[in-house]
Amino acid sequence: MPTTISIIYLSLHLLKIPVLWADLVKLISSHKLPYLNVVHLLPLPMTQSLNKDNVHHHHLDTDVVPSITTLHLHTLSVADLLQRTYEIDFGEGNTPAQLTRLVEGMLLPPTFYVATKRMLETVSRGVGLQLMPSPPQKEKSTAPRGSIEEDLQGALPGAAQLQRAPKEFVLMAALLVVIKMRYGLDGRERVELLPTPSADPAGSKKGHAGISCAPSLEPWLAALDKRRERYLHSTDAAVEMDPAELEALHMTSDQVEAYAAFAEEHLILSNQIDLHEWRRLEPQRRWASFTDFMPSAPSPTRQQSAQPAQANADEWTQLDADLRSLYRSHMAQPVTHTTSLPAGASYPMHQFTGTSRSDADPLGLTHSELYPRVIHHANHLVGIATPRTASTAMDAIINQLVNPRAENADATIKGWESGFGIQAHLEVVERMVEAVMRGRARRMRRELGRIHRDKIGQTDGQRTGDGARHEAEEEADSETEEEEEEVGEGE
Repeated sequence: MPTTISIIYLSLHLLKIPVLWADLVKLISSHKLPYLNVVHLLPLPMTQSLNKDNVHHHHLDTDVVPSITTLHLHTLSVADLLQRTYEIDFGEGNTPAQLTRLVEGMLLPPTFYVATKRMLETVSRGVGLQLMPSPPQKEKSTAPRGSIEEDLQGALPGAAQLQRAPKEFVLMAALLVVIKMRYGLDGRERVELLPTPSADPAGSKKGHAGISCAPSLEPWLAALDKRRERYLHSTDAAVEMDPAELEALHMTSDQVEAYAAFAEEHLILSNQIDLHEWRRLEPQRRWASFTDFMPSAPSPTRQQSAQPAQANADEWTQLDADLRSLYRSHMAQPVTHTTSLPAGASYPMHQFTGTSRSDADPLGLTHSELYPRVIHHANHLVGIATPRTASTAMDAIINQLVNPRAENADATIKGWESGFGIQAHLEVVERMVEAVMRGRARRMRRELGRIHRDKIGQTDGQRTGDGARHEAEEEADSETEEEEEEVGEGE
């Protein structure tokens, strides 16, 4: 069954449909996409020869939805097999549309889309947007040490792991970097400055950045919280969300009725006993006679078939209403001068997966009350369950310390999702950006030093040339005087 889900995802990927793994996980959780306990949906002729080993090996009777990273890693293995066997080039999916969905889901303007694209171009040397990760560079760099070519060929930290992570996690991490550049999320206010007109017309056009048209911080977070609460009280959340996030005591009456109908249709299975062992021991006729008493699944009515379309229309209407109410009344106004920090200044980097610093905070809860709220909404948008306590994150850190070589790259990024959420991917992207900026600074210092040395050499050469010309002129003058004296004596 995981391979079937992978084939569905790869098909949508090749068709350039901007699907996220969270969409498929919701379909699996709501039993709209057959995956959970699928053996009970198979006809009798297909299940007569099955045993427990077959069912367990092919995941035909599982009742747990795999994590997004687990599904993605399995999809990468399937895609690699198809690529080597049939030479199928999967390339890049519909990344612009996926990023658009994330920007709209976070209720941000299109300027954040443009800035995120620039951010992804900055770290493109470390992680690409293609589905298949690029092969590792086994050849050693031939560039001299300390040269510009060596900086361009060097690998960025965490690139090997991030290349195998789901692409929407990478997109969301880059978007969070842009959000932190605009808002800070460390308790200190960030404002945007109006571009001042320059005396040079050419410099005024290309020397200043534009305005992001971002909403104010508190109204933006309030709109995200309102959108989240509306989803938590909807009937879809009762069947799509993890039971650990939505408890029965907090459900509304409509949610209880929706979940009861869902459980009656999907969770009350036709064979509550250990059916696979029973098939081995009991005659086939008894199993066949037992199934005669099982009611067949009712065919969906026209009204039930029209419900998904109506739900999608309502979702778009609510999104449009949220954007209108937010940007008509709560637009952040740029200023000409301020005592607050400008946007992009004093970027805070929180460490979650690193253990070298003593102030590393696995969940970032001690920095400010704003940061966890944004992270929680980002996790929900990409389908990650936000860890409630730091125990899971600390378990992942301790496991890496005690047995660092026991886990490969795939096991490491699985721990990212379960232990840290989107924060781990955010930290890796931040480290990549930091490495790129440090490399650019080194190249700038190196180029400035070379230019300075060239100027000094030209000055020394000019001084040497002026001295030689002066000596030549003096010699010529002296020779002229001697000739004149000789001519005078001859006369």
